[in-house]
Amino acid sequence: IASPGRDRGTWKFDTIGADGDAVQIGRGGDHASSLVLSVVDGVDVPAGDPPCPSLRGQACRPYEETENTPA
Repeated sequence: IASPGRDRGTWKFDTIGADGDAVQIGRGGDHASSLVLSVVDGVDVPAGDPPCPSLRGQACRPYEETENTPA
């Protein structure tokens, strides 16, 4: 999940309430916040990753294994 703008030009977010309104977010218990994503039936999603650079914002660089050394 990213904020509006950046490299995802087709995303649009609506603001809840008016400017200056307080927005509360629950962190647990009876009022825990959640994110619900819908499932679209009848859409064939291909397996694997598309070739670079076919997606906007897709990282396209060769993989280089690096050893993690302690500081």
